[in-house]
Order: sequence, then structure tokens, then C-alpha cells
Amino acid sequence: MRATGGLDLISAASFSGDSMALGIARLENHYFINDIFLPKNALLDNLHKIRKIPAFIVQGRYDLVCPPATADELHRTWPEASYEVISDAGHSAMEPGIRKALVRGMDRFRAIKP
Repeated sequence: MRATGGLDLISAASFSGDSMALGIARLENHYFINDIFLPKNALLDNLHKIRKIPAFIVQGRYDLVCPPATADELHRTWPEASYEVISDAGHSAMEPGIRKALVRGMDRFRAIKP
């Protein structure tokens, strides 16, 4: 059985299980306690290196993991990137609004001629 966007429902359902949640929490914790393995402000300070690469920013209004203020700052620093705030979403790419925006962004990439 397939869900909208081609996600396998069995795989999508597995993300809500305790074992998967614990694994994701451990992985994220490992990154956060190691400052995501990047110096502070690494993205913003080095944006000149990727500025010309087509990009889009999708931000959930209710995202508590990556607050909207961080995406706002990124977009102010990188105005060439398109930016969309999803009014009824949090952090997960599995939320319908986030998923739709990510697909729209990838469709725009597909339309770019090399």
C-alpha cells in the first residue's frame, strides 16, 4: 500500500514505534551534544560558498526543534533561496504541509535546465 508522495505506509508507520523513536533520539542527541560537528555559525559564515546553488527553505511555524527564527535569519542572509513557512506544521517532513512543500521544491529543481 502506498501513501501520498510514494511513501510506503509500513515504513512511515515504523517511525512512530518506540524502537525507532529511541534510535532517532539517540542519533539526534549525539549530533546535538557534539554541536552538530560544525563550528558555531558555520552555515551563515560560509554561505558565500553555496550562495549560487538553487535552494529552498521549508519551515514549520510550530517547529520547536529548529525554531522559525533560525530559518528567518538564514533567509535574510540567503535571500536567493526561496522560503516557505508552513502555518500548520512543526518539525517533521512527514507532516502533510511540509511534505507538499518539499515535493514542490524538488519539482522546481527538476525544471532547472543545466
